[in-house]
Amino acid sequence: LYALTEKIGEQFENISAGSQSAVNSRIIDLFNQAKNHIAITNGCSTSQDAHLELRSIVGNLIPMMAVPLLRCLYYYLSIGDAERVKLYAISVLPVFSHCSPSSYLELKNDLIDHDFNEVDKEYIFFKIRSMYDCLGLSCDVVGSLLGDDFAFCDDSSMKALAGYFFRTDRSGVIEASRIDVDTRAIDIFINNGMYLFQDSEVAFAASFECYKYGHNIAVTGSNHGPLQSLATSSDRDVVPAFSAFRRYFKDDDDYADSILVDAFIGNGVFENANADERRRAIAFILRYMVTHMSIQEKIHTAVEYCKSNDFDNAASALDSAVAYLIGSIEGEEDGGSYDGNLIYMLAKRMCVHFGTCAATNNAQVNEHIISLFYAGQGEVEAGACGSLSKTVNKIDAALLVPLIQGVIFASLENELYFEARTTSEGLFPEGYVLSQSILPIINDALPSAAKDIQSVMVDGFPNQTSPAAANHMKVILAIRDALRYTAVDCDQVGSIAGVNVCTGAFDASEVRKS
Repeated sequence: LYALTEKIGEQFENISAGSQSAVNSRIIDLFNQAKNHIAITNGCSTSQDAHLELRSIVGNLIPMMAVPLLRCLYYYLSIGDAERVKLYAISVLPVFSHCSPSSYLELKNDLIDHDFNEVDKEYIFFKIRSMYDCLGLSCDVVGSLLGDDFAFCDDSSMKALAGYFFRTDRSGVIEASRIDVDTRAIDIFINNGMYLFQDSEVAFAASFECYKYGHNIAVTGSNHGPLQSLATSSDRDVVPAFSAFRRYFKDDDDYADSILVDAFIGNGVFENANADERRRAIAFILRYMVTHMSIQEKIHTAVEYCKSNDFDNAASALDSAVAYLIGSIEGEEDGGSYDGNLIYMLAKRMCVHFGTCAATNNAQVNEHIISLFYAGQGEVEAGACGSLSKTVNKIDAALLVPLIQGVIFASLENELYFEARTTSEGLFPEGYVLSQSILPIINDALPSAAKDIQSVMVDGFPNQTSPAAANHMKVILAIRDALRYTAVDCDQVGSIAGVNVCTGAFDASEVRKS
């Protein structure tokens, strides 16, 4: 690999005589860092956390070793060498498969599964380049092919998340957006470990460490900490709704973290859950419960910055909120891809079932939220903090829409499972998590409605039984009644299985057929 890196480096770098490729220099430096750390810590035995620095070094080393393979792929694409294009595509593309499954499968189809004849080199490069951030790479690291502009790379030109153009520092926004890579990594660790290890607790332990210390968003000591730091942030008091969550969870400020820890170690309600139920609950807590409050924290912090005339930090906070909403895996193109796994993607999934998709195939509520963020950036620029506060409150309300849709959809799927009208295994862990993401708000609006939802979606988990958990109409009607006392625009929720959540109008016979 060293020799290959030197050889292909001549096509990407101006290497002076007697020198080595900058990529090899970086790789050797990382190996030396790892060796020194192991020596200094006596084989990582000097403290319980001594291995964490080594893991960070290895986390930087692995993507660097993919650089010469990427360079070879670009070079042989440039000269049209079909055999070597396939060889290096097989060698390097799989490392991107967790970043964007759809992009990976498209590239695999074009470069691996079929004989390479003639492809759009610029498009191939664009698809691969769009996944650099996920792997921790950059244009500066990979470089540009000398003498062929198709692989010209400039990090500064990439300033969008699913079509949203952020206004502030690119590195900070991209770092925050990689929260979805960490959530996906944790899910992959657990899922793979369940099959690789006889004792699945090994996989949960490794994933728990990723949750506590970070896998992507915190390995370089950035301003965005690991997922646990988001779930336990001391700045959430800035969110008006946080007091409702504190009350509902009986003064447990770190409610999401508490549920997550129980799920990771198999404690509390998860003591009787199987490994897959725990995995699915962890995934949904990280994707939706943690990020929901983190988005709110950022947008309300932006208002406070605005009031103190700190407009730069206000704009940065808004951009970070969008990063937590969309994530990095959605890509840059307008509307994103279908690879995301945060609230933005949940809205796109749910709009199909609730009839709330826009003509663009994005969710109407996503387009509404993004327009509000643009309005917020304009208000920050104008110093209109009062208007910004109103816009932020509208974002708060809109964020609840996909979560509400998710609760209703899970309740319907669970009922279908109990009635043996579906081959799926139900959505009990998902419904358990999503419902607790909205129950504090529902409880403040209408306590009786919260009790009804809790009786169907939460009580008895993970051993829910019919008929208690097979009553999606009870959930729909409770949500319908509670929304009258909230700022949520009920029209954005839509209809499912013949039921209009807003008006309560439904045809029982149609519901039974759906």
